[in-house]
Amino acid sequence: MKAKIIILTPVYNDWKNLTKLLAKIDIIFKNNLKKKFDLIVVNDSSTEKPVVKKLKFKSVNKLRLISLVQNVGSQRALAIGIKCIYKIYKKK
Repeated sequence: MKAKIIILTPVYNDWKNLTKLLAKIDIIFKNNLKKKFDLIVVNDSSTEKPVVKKLKFKSVNKLRLISLVQNVGSQRALAIGIKCIYKIYKKK
């Protein structure tokens, strides 16, 4: 099985900085690594509207947005994201 690169990040009301971070990651993957990656963003019940779906990154294979109905904190949001990754990629 070919290894996949998956970037998992939680976000809570900081979509602007997340967008900047992901744009920099996209440039690194496109120019330096020349690889694609899957991106999973866990929305930790933000009150701001998510903007990630509207963005187009050249190096992103798949973009998934997991929205939690209750704020659980960044570490718990990451744990939930990891469980989702396991369920999503276990099928393949």
